[in-house]
Amino acid sequence: MLDHEMIHYLTSRSWIQPQSEGGCWLWDDFVNRDGYGQFTIYHPRKRTCYAHRESMRAHGYDIEGLSADHQCANKNCWNPLHLELVTLAENTSRAANKRWGLYRRLSELSIRNGIEGVK
Repeated sequence: MLDHEMIHYLTSRSWIQPQSEGGCWLWDDFVNRDGYGQFTIYHPRKRTCYAHRESMRAHGYDIEGLSADHQCANKNCWNPLHLELVTLAENTSRAANKRWGLYRRLSELSIRNGIEGVK
C-alpha cells in the first residue's frame, strides 16, 4: 500500500519530480556529508530519515533489516526503480567493487596520459 502523504512530502522537496521518465529523483533539501537526502520527523518522536529509504517504505517495500543499493550510483536519488533492497553485507561489497572499479579506471587513465602519482 502506498503512503501518499510521505510520497507528497518527498516530491515537494525534490529537484526532479517523479513524473519525469526514468531519471533520478533528486532530493533538493538537506543532503548529509555522505551525499544522502535526509530529513527529520518529529511524530511521535524525533527520528532522522533518509529520503531513499522512506521512498522505498512509502512505495510499499518492507525495508526492515535491509539496505537500499543505488543502482544509478547517485546517493541523492530516491527513485524506487533505481534502488534495490539487499543485505548490508551485499551493499558494502557492491560499494567496495564500485570504488575498486573507479580506482582501476583512474589508474589506467593516468598511465595512458603519463600522470604521476596515481598507481
